[in-house]
Amino acid sequence: GNMGRAKSLLAPLLGLVVILHHSSGIPIAHTPFQHTEAHAADGEKVQVALYYETLCPSCRSFVSGDLSKAMSLLHSITSLTLSPWGNAKLNGTNITCQHGPDECTLNMLHTCLLNFVPADKALPAIKCMESSVVPSVVTSGLCIRKHAPDGASTWNMTRHCMNGPMGLDLILREAKATMALQPPHKYTPWLTINGVPAYDDYEDVAGLVCDAYTGPSRPVACDIAPPPTASPVSRGVCPREGAAGPAPKPSPSNCTSLFSKCKVTQVLGNVCLELLECSDGGGGATQLD
Repeated sequence: GNMGRAKSLLAPLLGLVVILHHSSGIPIAHTPFQHTEAHAADGEKVQVALYYETLCPSCRSFVSGDLSKAMSLLHSITSLTLSPWGNAKLNGTNITCQHGPDECTLNMLHTCLLNFVPADKALPAIKCMESSVVPSVVTSGLCIRKHAPDGASTWNMTRHCMNGPMGLDLILREAKATMALQPPHKYTPWLTINGVPAYDDYEDVAGLVCDAYTGPSRPVACDIAPPPTASPVSRGVCPREGAAGPAPKPSPSNCTSLFSKCKVTQVLGNVCLELLECSDGGGGATQLD
């Protein structure tokens, strides 16, 4: 009798907790969920942060390739932060994105998703979105419904967030976090491990995480030599305009081999701007804004 009464009293309280959790708009990407995994204690986890933009081909191949592989192997010792602002520019509340207005829309979509789902749980949906032939709101919706926790309701919340004041508020927080980076980012994808930039070694994210981990719960994956995942051809970045120092740039041959489909400009839309950027020495995409 007492147990039943306690349960019936608790039920509405539990419901309330869930509602408050969703409506508060917290956590955002920069207040990562604290995990209670049986492996590494939170304080021992390696802080992995990726600053990216949704239509940068180098970001797309990194998120859907090396980052996803590393996180699936090493999730027990990492705390992941994803920040989808990248090389976008802010003028008041007017946002200009390196790969055009579609990228601005998709950056906000990712930011909204990351407001409702912690980065490690959102990564499968983000991998799906970033590996779409033509990333769009439609393909993103399908990816979230299929791969995010509580897919349909998460997509509904993400959609409402994108189309309301919350989306703008969240993307401005990403802008602030990206602009506050020390040292400042020079290009995307910009990976930091425990706050330290990986620079050109970003593709070796698994090795960097294993090297940085000092706790007792070292995963077996750290001691098995992984097959080389990144061929030299896949190296590349989207340079930040006006970044100090020579940011490495992809060569035209890299772009052609990686994104040969770009010959069909009409089909791939904004994604092809990156090919333009590579083939004319880096000015094409950035001048379009």
